[in-house]
Amino acid sequence: MTRQLSRRAFLARTGWTATGLTIAATVSGCSLVPALPSRNELGETDAFTWLQLRPDGRFLFCSPRQEIGQGISSTFKLVLAGELGVALEQIEVIAPDTSMIAQAKSTVGSESIKDFLEPVTKIGHIMSSALHARAAKRLETPHSEVTFNGTEFLSQGGASLSLEELAAGNAILLDPSEVAVSPHPKPSTALPNSIPTDRITDIVTGTPLFAGDIKLPGLAYGAFVRAPQLGATLSTASFSAVPQEQILANYFDGERAGLVATTQSSLTDALETVETTWDATATADQKAIDTSLALTEPVSDLEHSVLETSDKPHDNSDLDLSISIPFAAHAAIEPRSAIARWNDTAGPALEIWTGTQDAFYVRSHIAKHFGLGEDQVVVYSQRVGGGFGARTLCTVELEAALLAKQAQRPVKVQWTRPDEFQEGFHRPPSRHQIKATATEDGILTDWSHGFKSGHVIFTSAAMPPWMQALTSFASDPGTARGAHLPYAADRSEVAFSDVRMPVKTGPWRGLGAAPNNFAIETAIDQLAANKGIDPLEFRLANLQSDHKRLSTCLTNVAQKADWQGRARTDRSARGVACGIYKGVTYVAVIADVDIDRDTGTFQVKRLTCTHDCGRVINADQVSAQIEGNLIWGLGMVKSEELTVKNGRLSADYLGDYQIPTIADAPDISIELIEPENAAPVGAGEAAIVAAGAAIANAVAAFTGKPVTQLPLRL
Repeated sequence: MTRQLSRRAFLARTGWTATGLTIAATVSGCSLVPALPSRNELGETDAFTWLQLRPDGRFLFCSPRQEIGQGISSTFKLVLAGELGVALEQIEVIAPDTSMIAQAKSTVGSESIKDFLEPVTKIGHIMSSALHARAAKRLETPHSEVTFNGTEFLSQGGASLSLEELAAGNAILLDPSEVAVSPHPKPSTALPNSIPTDRITDIVTGTPLFAGDIKLPGLAYGAFVRAPQLGATLSTASFSAVPQEQILANYFDGERAGLVATTQSSLTDALETVETTWDATATADQKAIDTSLALTEPVSDLEHSVLETSDKPHDNSDLDLSISIPFAAHAAIEPRSAIARWNDTAGPALEIWTGTQDAFYVRSHIAKHFGLGEDQVVVYSQRVGGGFGARTLCTVELEAALLAKQAQRPVKVQWTRPDEFQEGFHRPPSRHQIKATATEDGILTDWSHGFKSGHVIFTSAAMPPWMQALTSFASDPGTARGAHLPYAADRSEVAFSDVRMPVKTGPWRGLGAAPNNFAIETAIDQLAANKGIDPLEFRLANLQSDHKRLSTCLTNVAQKADWQGRARTDRSARGVACGIYKGVTYVAVIADVDIDRDTGTFQVKRLTCTHDCGRVINADQVSAQIEGNLIWGLGMVKSEELTVKNGRLSADYLGDYQIPTIADAPDISIELIEPENAAPVGAGEAAIVAAGAAIANAVAAFTGKPVTQLPLRL
């Protein structure tokens, strides 16, 4: 019998340790780097374009991070106010266009505070020092004898100099030469520990903030004809039946067909009259997708190893669990939108207004597509009405640019809700097989976790087929996220295979961390139940010794929720789960759930969460992010699911895809744990790794059966 050599075995035999980063370095000369969001490191002087004192005496901060609902704008404002010694109202934070600052990393991965707190703090301090030195020189007073009261510099002799006078009609930008200015008295300003989301009043009152709100002279409206099925390619397009009264241009490049109209309503009507033929031979099929994810081989034969001890887990196990997790959509409230304008006069050749997680990637992608220099394209970042990983690629922006070039006027492309579901990318489905063994007194000895999943990073949404082939030997880091076991076992193996999907897949809040940790925490809970051991005690007994911060989260959440075990009644139960996000953020959750067996429904009544993301800046914003994560975990377990039906995804509208509503929302209690001297790390996605599992484990405590398929159906 001939055994087929797996990719994992091939790499092991050849000694080639391919990773996503290695491949990126290998093929960056062609186009892998432009195909993915920017991950460039911050240059030494890049930050000096972020902050300036304006002639009116107020400070302008050009944020290197996109505002996608995480509240980073208000947090940066709080940090800068403390360093500059001014009131919060004296600082304006904007999303700059790409010509204003050096290229910044994509706003992903809960990295804004982790990566940018230090440089933002530093430039605030340098600006304060530089202004202090300039004021001392203007006042002809020794540096040590000048103080700042928040609006004026004061000399001991009584002379004063306002910020407006210091600016003298010109904006003051930082200069690298001013880094080494003399030390100055630290400004003393009473600032709150938390401030509301920046421009929250504008959001609530409907003030224009988003890309869809942009109005330009001569603005027209464009859209493309969409494929009737997933994977269908356009063969022909005819515009002969399109009414021409309000149509400004039509577009067909052999791959896509679109129209430009004077109004959105006339555009919608005209699209239905475009005559097209499609090649739909590669129709997506849910049964085929399920078959591709079936775990029929041993864990050792899966392609990518995550964890492997020298001793293999024993074949006989106390627990053998199979868990199935479906596609899931981002379902952001704001469908994506972009406006493009080509210019024949001086200035940039092309301007783009859009809500994106990476304006620089959009610039790079579009410049490359049209053969332009990056300095010829300017992208104006707008506030994003929900990103969650969905706004990392260039989609609607390229569509707007193509149609604007054809129409020779500014064009807005506004995706519809069906566009979001059918054209966007989604969390890939995954299948997990976990076998585990513990001693009778509850010590984990053997752990085997094999899983298959669609790609998260190396996907068809981001890469053409030839590039996907280059990455086929590499472990997709997004798929692997969260698969590392936080518990100690003498004999462990964790491995996975990534599977090409006929559906576009990609980053979904936390990437692989949410489904992978859901599988881990479900299995751990069931193993504890099988042994008759309290699930919280079982976790504490088996955590790896270097995870003391996770142990603290578990201990604290038990105290905060008054954990007395699962406490099952005729209508309710409790569940617990925990996890580590990206190796740096620790979280534990206890869920109180009411269950109606007669109707097959359940209601989460309370979620208690302890969360350790190190040092906390702007505590209310951190708590808001955690609340969002907890609700995402609820949706993941209770209702969120996409399937393929008749060659299309099962949802076109939010009525087809149920996200949690206010009626589903439980009481939420959050404790932020700040270990002494701990650095700040990510909070934006961490809590989702434990929220869903805690809810599912509560239901399992009630029914006596683990939750092995999402969404949960009693």
